Amino acid sequence: MRWLLMAVDGLLMGLVGAVLIAVTPRNQRLGDIVAGTMVVRCPSPADPVT
Repeated sequence: MRWLLMAVDGLLMGLVGAVLIAVTPRNQRLGDIVAGTMVVRCPSPADPVT
């Protein structure tokens, strides 16, 4: 389902997906929301560990 919705996210040269990523609290595109997946951010090696 997630990959099928990539066609919707890609409309207008990716604008739909980019807007959804920008406005959703967990930075998810439509496919992620429907599939129940979430974005996990890992610190880069240059970031200090707190």
